[in-house]
Amino acid sequence: MKIDTMQILLDRCFQLAKLSNCAKRQFGSVIVPTNSLYTEYRDPHKLFAQIKGYGINHIAGWDECSSCLRNGIASGTRMELCRAIHAEQDAILDCFRHHKQLETLKEHSLVVHGRIGNKRLLKEKPAFYCTFCVRLMTEVGIGWVIVPTLRGPAALTITEAWNSAYETAISGQDLVKELSDDYRRPPPGAGAGGEGGNRE
Repeated sequence: MKIDTMQILLDRCFQLAKLSNCAKRQFGSVIVPTNSLYTEYRDPHKLFAQIKGYGINHIAGWDECSSCLRNGIASGTRMELCRAIHAEQDAILDCFRHHKQLETLKEHSLVVHGRIGNKRLLKEKPAFYCTFCVRLMTEVGIGWVIVPTLRGPAALTITEAWNSAYETAISGQDLVKELSDDYRRPPPGAGAGGEGGNRE
């Protein structure tokens, strides 16, 4: 997979997250055909045209979230307390609204990025940490999950994302690290990857 293509989509998710009304952390997500991740796009708008679904985490019904029941709780744990629709779930629902059938997601990948204010939420290593979302993604056929790390974009297979989510839930450790918006991007080809790595 192309590092630059994944980074463009991660940046798009980062911008989408501005629309979130979550009091704790804001996330944006997009779903794209997996084959689009193997293509370099000189014009980002041509890449954006490949997006099949957009999502942001938000309180169900769009009520205001004045306080978070999960403040002080590690990400990926005690998810039953969260009142928000997650960005990944919202993106899948968006695909359903537009395409009326979830079979369209079987050759697709999901990209997700979070923020607090203008700070990016980055992981030290490729990981995914929501058991609710990974179950839904598995059910609809999502094959890959693209996440940001301190080393750059990373591609996880859905199996790697599944294992990571449950390891996080069991350990109770927060895998997210905060870093400013102008974090150093890696040179081409230096991006992090999961067990499957970044496929060229």
